[in-house]
Amino acid sequence: MGKNSSNPLSNKKLHALELSLTIGCQLDCLYCPQKLLLSKYYSADKNRKNSLSFEDFKKALDKVEKNSSISFCGMSEPFHNQHCADMLVYAYKQGYKVSLLTTLVGMTMEEYQKIKDIPFDSFVLHILDEERHSQFLITDEYLELLKLVSRNLKIDYYSCHGNVHPAVKNLIDPKMYAAFRWETEPEIWI
Repeated sequence: MGKNSSNPLSNKKLHALELSLTIGCQLDCLYCPQKLLLSKYYSADKNRKNSLSFEDFKKALDKVEKNSSISFCGMSEPFHNQHCADMLVYAYKQGYKVSLLTTLVGMTMEEYQKIKDIPFDSFVLHILDEERHSQFLITDEYLELLKLVSRNLKIDYYSCHGNVHPAVKNLIDPKMYAAFRWETEPEIWI
């Protein structure tokens, strides 16, 4: 018997893959359990890698059937990984359905050019809220990227954890807006 014969899935490929490209999101949004995630992730080994390499990404894709869904999301901003755009392009060119959940924070204009022609299976854009539950800065480059992405890519919906920030309100399609409202405590959703 081979070393994998006891595992009935050893020779089968996955039908989907969800990726967190980094551990320890730099945004540290108020509703996200980053401190808990980091303490658990590093509890056994303080020297674990905090970013998925392009080579490890390709190895992971080899375990997934073609035409399956590859989701770039998880507990961190995908574009905090320097290889994110290349990974998105590679997955698409290898025949996978590509989904992306992003704030755009960390994306550059060059990376936008790389991904702008991908027909995303799903694209969710997390935008800044007026109450600042989301902890990212509004820069000129961010606003330009938001305009380009909103105009040129098919957005499934805009995710916001409060009221849409005035700086971005006129850049998004209000029909594609999904709001999460907070009462007095962030853990209570209405």
